[in-house]
Amino acid sequence: MKLDLIRVQNYRTLENIEVKFHGYYTAISGQNNAGKTSLIRAIRNTFKDNSRDVYYFSRREGVTYRDDKTQWTKDDSDIVFDYEVSVASSDDPGLFLFVEKFNEEKLVGEFLRLRVKVSYRSNDEDDVSVWVGTKELSNYAAKEILQKLKSSNLAFIHDSAGSNTHIYGPGGRQLHEMMFTADELKQIGAEVERVQSKIKKISKAHKTELSELLGHLEEKYDVDFSIPEGMFTGSIPFAVNLRDKNVDIPLNDWGSGTKNRTQILMSMLQTSRIRSKPDENKITPFMIIEGNRLPAGVI
Repeated sequence: MKLDLIRVQNYRTLENIEVKFHGYYTAISGQNNAGKTSLIRAIRNTFKDNSRDVYYFSRREGVTYRDDKTQWTKDDSDIVFDYEVSVASSDDPGLFLFVEKFNEEKLVGEFLRLRVKVSYRSNDEDDVSVWVGTKELSNYAAKEILQKLKSSNLAFIHDSAGSNTHIYGPGGRQLHEMMFTADELKQIGAEVERVQSKIKKISKAHKTELSELLGHLEEKYDVDFSIPEGMFTGSIPFAVNLRDKNVDIPLNDWGSGTKNRTQILMSMLQTSRIRSKPDENKITPFMIIEGNRLPAGVI
């Protein structure tokens, strides 16, 4: 999927802007407080990376009119996010076929142009409109398509100024995700079965002891140990080390420049693997890289 254009009205520092994304790479630069972060938030409001959005504390989600309305506009104008995206039948079959179903007629061509407009009103109600090309869909279809967009992992976010992983291993070490093809998952499945068999052998003593303890209960149970199902469904957490001829150091312990470059390349690899996956339900995400531009000479 490709984000072609976004219009934002009355959101934080963005009173009325339109940004076009030409080609497959767009750089957005500007002074501090120019609205770059607000623009990215407007994109992330609909296009999320749900696989990485894991929080262990309360966080305000979505848009709140009172908090997010542009403060210097005094009327009750809506906050508006208006997106235009290109959806390809080859790279985004999951979304292409989903939209086709609600379009109620077969889509012609390899690409469809989808426009999604979300308005947030002063009474904290919201409204959504969706167009396929120039055809406006029903309100029900619009809401279903918006939910599909929000629930899918459509934006790989890299924040150079913050942590980009929410997975932590022993000792608080940050872990990353590696995605696998269907063939690779089949090989992993075979290894999991082998490990399951090994677990049953080495855990025999544990099973016996636990069975004896459970035997004191009125109800009788059989005991078994296994690797949880779903642990290897599409991605696996892994640690990253960078090695040269002299050292072998965890990625966490390298400088911020090396960490950022490596993590950006890893996100690029993830999106590329999703795009090449032979999956009829896939939707190829786009990447957002957010960072701070420092004046010359500042380290």
